[in-house]
Amino acid sequence: MTTPMRRQYLALKSQYEDCVLFFRLGDFYETFDEDAKTVARVCDVVLTSRPVGNDVRVPLAGVPYHSVDGYLAKLVEAGYKVAVAEQISEPGNGLVEREVRRVVTKGTIVEPGLLDEKRNNYLMAVAVDGRGETAGIAYCDITTGEFATTQITAASRSELERRIGEELSRLQPSELVPVDWEPRESDLFGLIDTLGPVISTVEAWQVATD
Repeated sequence: MTTPMRRQYLALKSQYEDCVLFFRLGDFYETFDEDAKTVARVCDVVLTSRPVGNDVRVPLAGVPYHSVDGYLAKLVEAGYKVAVAEQISEPGNGLVEREVRRVVTKGTIVEPGLLDEKRNNYLMAVAVDGRGETAGIAYCDITTGEFATTQITAASRSELERRIGEELSRLQPSELVPVDWEPRESDLFGLIDTLGPVISTVEAWQVATD
C-alpha cells in the first residue's frame, strides 16, 4: 500500500504538474520522481531514493530549508517554475498537513538573493485577438510595484508582431505569458529566443478577453 505521505505528495503534485514541487519534510525540502532528477542535475545535489510502499522506491533529492534560496535561484534561472509546499500543522502522531504556499517563477521572485539588482524583473502578458490586428500588453515588476498596460492596433499581423517586438526589446521581460497565440508559430520567435524569457501558459478560464 502507498504511504499516506506519498498520497499527499501526489495530490499536491497533480495541482502543480508544470512545476518542480519542493515538499517540506522537517529541515529539508524534498523532491521526488522526475523532479528529483531535475533538481539533482540542475542543483548538483545527490540523487537517492525513498521507499513509498509495496517495496517500491522512487528517486529523491533534498535540499536544506535554510539555504533553499540558492537552489531556487538555480532552478528559476534554468527556466523551471517551483511550487513550495510548507508544513502547516505541528508534527504529531498523524500526517503533517502541507499546502503550497508560493510558486516561484522568473517573473514573480521577490527574494533579494534571487534577483539581478541591475535590471527590472518584468512579468509580461501579451494577448492577441483572433484577427491578428490588436494586442493587449500588461507588464509589472512586483519588486517595485510598477504596473502598466497598453493596447496596440495595426493593419496587419506582421505589423502587429513588429510592434509587439519593440515592446519586448524595450522591456526585456524575465517571464512572458502569451494569451491566445503561440510564440513558436510567430515571427517573434527568434527575438523571444534571443531575449530568453521563461514562457508561461495559462488556462482559458484564467483570462477573459473581449
